[in-house]
Amino acid sequence: MRNIVIGIVLLFVMALVGCRSMLDEITPAIINDRSIDYAEIEREDLGSIVSVADAVRVRDEIIIKHRKTQIDLKRIAEDDKIAYKDALGFIDQAIAESYALQDIVIGSPDNPISILGMLAPLGIGAYVGKEAFKRRKDYSPEEVEAIVAKAKQEALENKGEK
Repeated sequence: MRNIVIGIVLLFVMALVGCRSMLDEITPAIINDRSIDYAEIEREDLGSIVSVADAVRVRDEIIIKHRKTQIDLKRIAEDDKIAYKDALGFIDQAIAESYALQDIVIGSPDNPISILGMLAPLGIGAYVGKEAFKRRKDYSPEEVEAIVAKAKQEALENKGEK
C-alpha cells in the first residue's frame, strides 16, 4: 500500500512538473499595481494567491489594451488631420475672398481702378460744390438748434404769463 501511495505521489509530481500549465497555476507570482491598473483589472478578480498563470493573463490584457489604445489614437490622429485640412482650406478661402474685396475697394497694382478711387473725387467735388453754392443766409445745424431752443423758451414764458 505504501508503494502504491508513493507511486501515485511520484506520478502526480511528474505530471505536475511535466504539465507546464498546471505548474503555472500553482507557482506564485507578484503582479505590480501599475500593471493591474493599466490592464484595468480589479485586484479582487485575481484571487488571494496570484499565480504565474494570472500574471500571463494580465500580460495578455496589457497587450490587448495597448493595441486598442494605439488604434484609437491613430483614428483620432487621422480624424484630426482631415479636420485640420478642412479648417485650413475654409480659412484660406475666406482670406482670399477678403483680399479680392479689398483689391476692388481700394485697388491694387493689378487693378488701378477701384471703388474708393472713383468715389473719392465725387465726395470732394460734392463738398466743394456745397460750399460754393451755399446761400448767404443759410443757417448751420447748430444755429437752427439754438433758434428752436430760444423759441421754445419764449413759448414757455408766454404760456406762464397767461
